[in-house]
This record gives sequence, structure tokens and C-alpha cells, in this order.
Amino acid sequence: MVRICLALPRFRNDRKEAISKNVINLAEQFAQDDDITVSTLTPTPFNTQYPIKQTHFAIEQDYASLRTAITNLIYICQLLRKRHNEFDVISLHIASPAEALIANILLPKAVKQKIALSVWQSHLTLTELKRNFIYFGKNLTKYLHIFVANSFLSAPIYALCLNGFQQVVVHCEHQQQLLKRYSNRKIFVIQNGVFPDHAIAERNFSTNNIQLIYIGHTKASKGVDSLLRIVALLRKKCQIRLIFAASGFGGMAETKVLINELGISDIIEFKAEINVFDELCKAHMLIVPLRTCVGTTLCPNVLVEATSVGTPFAVTDFSELSELLQNQKNGIVIDHFSLEESAQRIANVLLDESRMEEISNHQLDYFRKHLTLDAFSKNYKNMLMEGYQNNEKC
Repeated sequence: MVRICLALPRFRNDRKEAISKNVINLAEQFAQDDDITVSTLTPTPFNTQYPIKQTHFAIEQDYASLRTAITNLIYICQLLRKRHNEFDVISLHIASPAEALIANILLPKAVKQKIALSVWQSHLTLTELKRNFIYFGKNLTKYLHIFVANSFLSAPIYALCLNGFQQVVVHCEHQQQLLKRYSNRKIFVIQNGVFPDHAIAERNFSTNNIQLIYIGHTKASKGVDSLLRIVALLRKKCQIRLIFAASGFGGMAETKVLINELGISDIIEFKAEINVFDELCKAHMLIVPLRTCVGTTLCPNVLVEATSVGTPFAVTDFSELSELLQNQKNGIVIDHFSLEESAQRIANVLLDESRMEEISNHQLDYFRKHLTLDAFSKNYKNMLMEGYQNNEKC
């Protein structure tokens, strides 16, 4: 029986946040394996029907607080120092390469040799800074900590820190290539999956009563202002309504002001709690106009979920998302510098049922080949078992 511990410092137990949801999914999948006993180290507890030994140290926390996230990471490192002998393998999940520096400093070699370090987010590259210079310039104070501690300026330091851990895993090939610029160690790529393989009822992409959906935060980096402007342009081209499922982080007051300014309140329905699977199945298209990929999971769960149910999506053309876009076979590209053209591209697809079906079918095929929850957990288990066997040989 192999004892696996999954640890995550920055955690939301409502399963609305991508990394938290993925870690809980892994824990529950592992708990169904007779060869594994599963433990978790998270700030707060989560509800589950599976036999998972949970260790937590808070009832509620401010997930958005950077200070809290760092404090949690320090505390989890302390717990791992004390309790690492209880586990054969430790899967430590961090948001960004910057956190690897803290873990590398705080954890002794004996602990790091048991750890598979999962890095879910990327650093700010020089290419993205040049491309998005105006946006980052206007929001310099908000992103100052990114420039200092999580950008191309400090990336070589973080990459060197990865060398101390038994294994390192990322979740898209783009991030693997970024880190390989600074480190020659082996870096695993495991594509995250959210839903198990399933049968989808025949999709209805009628051009009447088109339903769009947005799922995510309302902070500026998610591009909600562009989303609303695109919706305002689209209503002139086709009959639409937007389901707006916000998941926190503030910004809602500014969002509602812009909605009223654009005169689109009559076609927007706000939903605080949703069944993601059901809502995506009902939607014609998911719109995700990210301003930057820094600070978000490099293979966003919401895009994986949309692909998994055959719901076409419109997303900003970042190289980090190229694997999911599949040369626009799975979705449509948004350009923040040309919202009118972006809206027209979206309208052209929404009003073409055969094109919508073509994208949807390609998504479902891609899902079954690459994005199932079963494949995600199986690949993770294989990687962790490889690390365990390597330690056993030593």
C-alpha cells in the first residue's frame, strides 16, 4: 500500500477554483484505488464521500490574500518537515514558480526527494510583456509583485530551485518549454482533466435564442470589460443572452456599472451557484477574454470543461492556450485590440450551425483522447509511482 499525500497551500474548498478542484479530484480518484492510501494537507477541510485522511489548520480563509497564501505554504512546509515519514510520496501543488523558491529554502533534502512538485501557473514572459505593454503599464501597481517575483527576470532562479525536487510536473507543453530554457532536468507534462468519459446528448445549436456563458472571476485580468463590449456588439448581429457566473475576487460593482453604460442589462442573467456541466451543455458558446495568462491556470479548467462537453469557446490568442485551441478547431480567437472584428468572428460561427457542430465534434474527440479525468489521474499515479520506485531503489 503506497501512502500518497496531496498538499496545496492556496485552497478553496467549494471546488470553484481550478487548482483546488483538480487536487480534490485527484484525491478522490486515488481514494478509489486499493493500492493507495490518500492524505491531504490543505488550509481548510472539504466535503467528500471518499476515505481521505484530511489535515487542515483553518475553518475559513481569504483565498485572494497573497500574504495568507505565503503563510500557508510556510506552514505546510513545516508540517511536511515533521510528518514526511508518514508518506511514501508527496504531491505538492503550487500556483507559480515563485513558490518553488520558498519550498526549496524551507524543505530539507530528505523531504524534497519525496516530492513531486506540480506548478500550475506560469511566469510573465518578455514576449507577453511586449504584447500587453499598455495593459501592464496601466496596472503597474497591481502587477508589481509579478514583475519582481514571478517574471522572466527571476525565472532562472526558480528553475534552478526545481532541481532539488524528486519530480516536477506542469500541465501544458508551453510551460514545459519555458522552464527548459533555464533547467535541463526532466519535467513531466500531465494534461488536467475534469470530467470522466461520458455520453453527451445531441447538441442543439439553433441560431434562435443563442445562449452565451461566462464562468470566472470579475477582476480586470479576466477581461470582463472586453466580454461585455463584445456582448454589446453581438446583440446587434444576433439574438443572444449571456449567463454571467462570477466566482468572486471583487470587481462586480464596476462590472454592473459597465453593463448599464452599454445598455445590455436586459440580456444578462447573473448566477452565483451553477452546475458547470449542465450550464455548459445548454450554452452555445463560452467566452473567456483573458487579458493575461499570468495568475491563471495555464490549461484553465473552464476551457477543459467546455471542450469536454462540446461547447465551442472564444478565448484570447495566447501561446499558452494553443494546445486547447488546436489551430481554432476547438474555439475562436479574441483580439482585445479589435473587438469589432472579434465579435464578427464569433457571430459568423454562432450563426452557422454546421460550423458549430464541426467545432463541437472536434472538441468531444479531443476530450476523449486527452482530457478525461481518468487519464489525468492515471498519468498522475504513474508519475508518482515512478518517483516512489526511484526512492525505493535508493
